Amino acid sequence: MNSKYLKQDLKHFFVNLGITLVILVVYAKFGFLGWPHLLSVIFIHYSVLPLDDWLEKERPFPYYVLPMVAYAAYYFPIITVFALLGDVVVNLRTLTNKNNFALERLEGLGNIPIYVLPLLIPAGLNNPKLYLISSLFILFTDSFHKIGHRETVNKKLMWISGLMLFFLVALLFRTPTITFYALLIATLISLIPFKLIKSNLNSWIYSQAWFGFAAFVGFYYYLYFVI
Repeated sequence: MNSKYLKQDLKHFFVNLGITLVILVVYAKFGFLGWPHLLSVIFIHYSVLPLDDWLEKERPFPYYVLPMVAYAAYYFPIITVFALLGDVVVNLRTLTNKNNFALERLEGLGNIPIYVLPLLIPAGLNNPKLYLISSLFILFTDSFHKIGHRETVNKKLMWISGLMLFFLVALLFRTPTITFYALLIATLISLIPFKLIKSNLNSWIYSQAWFGFAAFVGFYYYLYFVI
């Protein structure tokens, strides 16, 4: 494997460590669903990131992900197909050769079948409140993920829409617990460095760390204090 692609894949591996922590939080709440589910979620998330690079024309097709996709599809075919379709939606600007704010926001919807549906299988499909919370929170984190990656041509609109999504979540699902205020303060503080980081590499590292932190705290809060 080309060393360039190996470095990219190692980055994806470290990003998925944060997602694995979220899986453990979900399991702590709903119980261990079994190794097929755990491995399927990890394989789905690991597969879509190299495929994301391929869709952005940054690498040849990563054939090594096919066994992982096949494994996940064997146990959870619909969830796996939705996740792969979500990866296509996430890359709409690249695939259509267009770049505007509407497509940027539409791309965020692709994260829902990738980062919400596979994780919440243990919760079942009979809890629309949990799926709504998670979807809104994922769209919020996607806003500042794009800012951190410098992947938006409308930074001010992305800031505004991102904060509106967060406060919509806060308005709909607020509780009087101190954990909520800790989540709010941690989120707002974490936004400050995006304006201060000039290096693309440092921005990438920071935004990935923040994305994992926000997802972990968000899932913990909404699973234990709201649902």
